[in-house]
Amino acid sequence: MDHYHLKAFFAWMMVSIIVCAASAMAVADPCDAKDGWYDTAFSRLVVDGECMQKVQVMRQYRDYQSMSSFCVYRITDITWIDTSDSVPAADGTSCNDSLWCTVDDSCSGGVCLGFQRDCSGNSFGELSSCDNVPDANPFTFDYSVGFDSVCSEALQACTQEDRVFTHECSIAGCNASCEQDSDCDDNNAATADTCLANCSCQYTVIESCGDGVCGSSESCSTCPADCGSCQTTTTKKSSGGGGGSISASDYLPSIWNCTDWSECVDGNEKRTCELNGVSKEESRVCFEENQGSSDGGSSGTVVSEDSSSAGVLSGSEPLLMNDTDSQQVDNSITGFSIKDFDAGNSNSLWFVVLMLGVIAGYIGLSILRKE
Repeated sequence: MDHYHLKAFFAWMMVSIIVCAASAMAVADPCDAKDGWYDTAFSRLVVDGECMQKVQVMRQYRDYQSMSSFCVYRITDITWIDTSDSVPAADGTSCNDSLWCTVDDSCSGGVCLGFQRDCSGNSFGELSSCDNVPDANPFTFDYSVGFDSVCSEALQACTQEDRVFTHECSIAGCNASCEQDSDCDDNNAATADTCLANCSCQYTVIESCGDGVCGSSESCSTCPADCGSCQTTTTKKSSGGGGGSISASDYLPSIWNCTDWSECVDGNEKRTCELNGVSKEESRVCFEENQGSSDGGSSGTVVSEDSSSAGVLSGSEPLLMNDTDSQQVDNSITGFSIKDFDAGNSNSLWFVVLMLGVIAGYIGLSILRKE
């Protein structure tokens, strides 16, 4: 075979091989029909909301091809597919029920549950006692209704309320003396009977002219029946120690208002007198005298007739006022006083003057006759 024919033979062989290969490739692989997604036996649980889990299975994509007389595959992709099955989460699994009024939420039987929030710190019980601290009065019945705080989801807070107390005098429950004014009635029309806030009674004397008691609001001028008649002693106003003419306007009242004599203490009784803004203390000697006898005896206080006021004017002495100050009076004032006199004394004085005039006339007439 020459060189030319050898080249032709090799060319023919190459074309045949290419044609055979192309023909073989044009025939479809019978295993390709099995390519696709296949479910597996693998599964898993995934969270499905609070306290529930759903079941998922694994799915594979398999690419098949022929090998000898078998079809073999390789996995080119995987995915998880939800199923209709679900199971509850294990009890005690932490969860959140989205409620403010529950705490420490956890799963139980597939449900998220929590413990109720404790609001007892804002609660208080009913109070009923005589010895409650707010008013510190053991004679009042102290009462306050109870309050139970609850959790409010709307407010996201525990409710609150202020405690309010009432305090009422209680005779039966707290041994109070009174509960109202009528409980203090002493059957005395001369007293005003009052139940005080401390549950004790107060009796106030009602001053009334004619009740025999000279009250603080009464005087000899407003109620002589209780306080006696006012004295009529008058005092001559003067700025010096000399004399002068006297008129009705020259006299000022000189009535000392004195308290009752005190009890006899250490041989002395005392009282306080006041006139025109001037006060003075008076004292007098006294002593206790006991007189005993076989039939029981008696005792009493004997008072001497002498009394003194330690350098101040006596209660019956007229008080002289000067012309420049009719209000301020002091014990060093000097002057003269005109003592009380009545119509009888005046008539006696005129009678004496008349008699002296008659005697003087008789003596003068006798002298003239002798001459």
